[in-house]
Amino acid sequence: MSTERILYIVVPGVLAAISIIIFIFALRVSYLIDIIKDPERHKGTKLTFTNVFATAFGSAPTPELVVLRNTLRMRLILSMMFLVASAVLSQVLRLQAWPPPQ
Repeated sequence: MSTERILYIVVPGVLAAISIIIFIFALRVSYLIDIIKDPERHKGTKLTFTNVFATAFGSAPTPELVVLRNTLRMRLILSMMFLVASAVLSQVLRLQAWPPPQ
């Protein structure tokens, strides 16, 4: 396997890994917003359910939550951008790496 073909596999994989890392950071912000909204529900160290997309696109009653919600939205958008870039790049590079048989 040539170095070029290995690169065509590694680059989209790295982009997908970055997307997952950014999504994990978005989850942390979502939990923070939920803790600020309802501290009684999130007592102790056990994590409860959080709906990332409802938190990102729902209402924000305080200005502090508006800033956190905008951060959450930006991280979700970045995560989706890296995921789409990974998918597109993997398809484009796959087509370039393996020419059709003749």
